[in-house]
Amino acid sequence: MTPNRLTFASAAECARRANTWGPRSGAPRRGLVVRSLPFALRVRAFALWSLLAAVWFSALQAQPDYQATPAPVPQAPPPAIVESRAAIKGRARQAVAVASQPTLYSIGEPTDEEQLIIEWLNWARANPVAEGQRLGATTDPDVLAAYDYFNLDVNLMLSQFAALDPVPPLAPNAALTVAARGHSQDMLTNAFQDHRGSDGTGPGDRVTAAGYVFSSCAENIYAYAKSPWHAHAGFEADWGPGPAGMQDPPGHRLNIHSGNFHEVGVGLAWGTNGVVGPLLVTQDFAKPSSLNACITGVAYYDLNTNGCYDAGEGLGGVKVTVSGANYHAVTVNSGGYAVPVPQNGPYTVTFSADGLADEQSVVTVTDLKNVKVDFVPVYQPPAITGKAEVLVGRAAAYQFGPVGGATAYQWRQVQRVSTNLVEDAEDGLADFTADTTPGYSVVVTDVKSAGNQAFHLAQPGPTLQTLTLNRLLRLNADSKLEFMSRLGWATASQIARAQLSTDHGKSWQDLWSQAGQDNVSETAFQLRSVSLAGFAESEALVRFAYDFTSGSYYSNTDAGVGFYLDNITLSNIEELVAPVISAAQAGQSFAFVPPNAGDFALSARAMVSGRWLDWGPAKLVQASVPVTPTAEMRLAMPALGPGNQASLDFEVTSGVANEYVLARAPAPLGPWTEDTAATLQQLAAGRFRFLTQTGGASQQYYRVIAR
Repeated sequence: MTPNRLTFASAAECARRANTWGPRSGAPRRGLVVRSLPFALRVRAFALWSLLAAVWFSALQAQPDYQATPAPVPQAPPPAIVESRAAIKGRARQAVAVASQPTLYSIGEPTDEEQLIIEWLNWARANPVAEGQRLGATTDPDVLAAYDYFNLDVNLMLSQFAALDPVPPLAPNAALTVAARGHSQDMLTNAFQDHRGSDGTGPGDRVTAAGYVFSSCAENIYAYAKSPWHAHAGFEADWGPGPAGMQDPPGHRLNIHSGNFHEVGVGLAWGTNGVVGPLLVTQDFAKPSSLNACITGVAYYDLNTNGCYDAGEGLGGVKVTVSGANYHAVTVNSGGYAVPVPQNGPYTVTFSADGLADEQSVVTVTDLKNVKVDFVPVYQPPAITGKAEVLVGRAAAYQFGPVGGATAYQWRQVQRVSTNLVEDAEDGLADFTADTTPGYSVVVTDVKSAGNQAFHLAQPGPTLQTLTLNRLLRLNADSKLEFMSRLGWATASQIARAQLSTDHGKSWQDLWSQAGQDNVSETAFQLRSVSLAGFAESEALVRFAYDFTSGSYYSNTDAGVGFYLDNITLSNIEELVAPVISAAQAGQSFAFVPPNAGDFALSARAMVSGRWLDWGPAKLVQASVPVTPTAEMRLAMPALGPGNQASLDFEVTSGVANEYVLARAPAPLGPWTEDTAATLQQLAAGRFRFLTQTGGASQQYYRVIAR
């Protein structure tokens, strides 16, 4: 339901309504008859009813009859299905290839999200107790909404997970992935949720058609998932009709934790078609008819340092060799791999990648069960070295360190402008990106703190609404965010947030938050102030969000409903402007030519597995306009030190220069070349020393150039 709209009427019209209908009920009632009274009394009665009607409508205006709207009804995945080989008896078996030399074994190309789900499956299989705790502690609003709707008994669920035994990991399989993706796409295209495909095929038919020969297989499907985690939680919690809000038996969970299955294919289809979507998921589990154990796992950089794999962290192109195996692997872009091994026993697993030291692990296979081995090298972002002071129009050389597994590099220059930013909505959305539900205005004039306009975030549907400032910032120890806000009609499930991202929008963290109070609305704007000292020296984006967790929400967008913002101020910050991104030309080096005087920040990034990683730490550079050199210098005799190191001291006796350069030659008449490897030290005011290497030359001539 949406909040009632107020209708304003004349006193006479109010009196007429008061005599014919009960307030807000819509039910007819007997009116008070005044026409048979004397004229004077009728006038007095009319005036009295007019006054009462005006008071009644005034009360309506002061206390609107807003009603919270329940969130959409969560859906459950259908019961899981298991098939044995006997169910498809008579189909041909595939021979298992055996190579005399190690052959490349392919798992296909699982996407980042598909590999992430495989990781979740294997974490759950390895430690069911921890999996139950993750599910019990989740804060995902879609998952919590399903828990609430099905009245899921979390404590009972935790006890059920505690009763599960750990089982070996699943290895990703290319054929199973093909079958899973095909069924997810079929459900999306034809808008249904069922294990039986639109062509009448079942899971075993689809797996066999993809070329997989199995002794048993099983399938989990979900056509109403909101996200990969929502799908995974739906299968593991197994919410739906049944005792304590869980399906009976919990077939999806039993498939995931079954030690009978050795391989898996996960197929995702994104989209909405009628009632299905936005994410459709199929998981095909199987045991091959010719059983081999696999050493499997994932290679990744733990970019967010949370100790586990996340989508976008996969490290592709890593060669995986296993001693005594007929196969080897190269990790896919999402990081996954699998290598079949012929028998039980110890194996040495070696990971090799460009720019990274080889890493080895010794594992033992027993009972032909899979073993999981991950490769997680330490990520070193590319840090730039070079001059801190440069001259406008003159090239300065910089270098940065390599990133293991990188196939390309870029460098970026931005100018740093110290400023205080003020956004008061008077320019509308000129400096913002609004990611909101269509149908209401984000810039309003009816509710504001000052000026003519303010920002307004509402929720016609229970989805996240965001307003992102289109400015890239560099924060300092005294940086601060201040804004005026008013949280109008909002339930406890609707939360206003100010957020900051230090990874260019990949993730956001709260700076401030405020939940609604159901029937209590703020009637005035409040000043909010947040220190940003904890993010000093970070590049940052700022946004405001109106979030929804679970339960009910006010879906109206009228004045006084939702989250209002005005007079947003960011003080003592640097804005990063005029970005220029270029390819690194020679390995990990580049030349920076300052276009103008000012403060700049230089940074580099690497491409790994076909995706650009985030920018490395900034090198701060100050550019100045060159002056006409007039320096006069007194040079000392060069001195030879240990290890072929030469030093040359000089003193500036008068004049100025932009910089000093050391040049060398094999003879007094040249040819003279600039010694770019020389380093300059300042010994005291006006006194300097160049340090360089002779390279073992029998004689060398030096001179200092002021320019």
